Amino acid sequence: MSAPPPYNPEYSSNHPPPSVYPSLHDTEMTEVPPPAGFVQPAHPIVQQPQQTVVVVASTFGPHSTQVTCPHCGTQCQTKTEKNPSIVAYISTVAICCLGGWLGCCLIPLCIDACMDTQHGCPNCGAQLGTYRAF
Repeated sequence: MSAPPPYNPEYSSNHPPPSVYPSLHDTEMTEVPPPAGFVQPAHPIVQQPQQTVVVVASTFGPHSTQVTCPHCGTQCQTKTEKNPSIVAYISTVAICCLGGWLGCCLIPLCIDACMDTQHGCPNCGAQLGTYRAF
């Protein structure tokens, strides 16, 4: 393996170090032409400010609740509608299979604890949320 070339101090004083990057002061600032196929829009694009709506999520339960409707903005007591939950139907099938086929299997469909409750706005009719049993 050969040794590196010897250092020559005269060479470094006569020649400035090579510039890797051009200096910002040496070049003029010129406008770069747009890419091929660029079309200037006829009208300036104005972006409209976006409206942010904050909705405070309330926890719905099995009973009617006082809320502010996010659709119509009124403060009201929710209108509730109860429907059998999936737990009520599974319990009905299980009781029927275990011998309660003489009507006892229908008991879970009548118990409030086995019902899902849908909450709606009485003013505009919008559905606000659902309480799921179990």
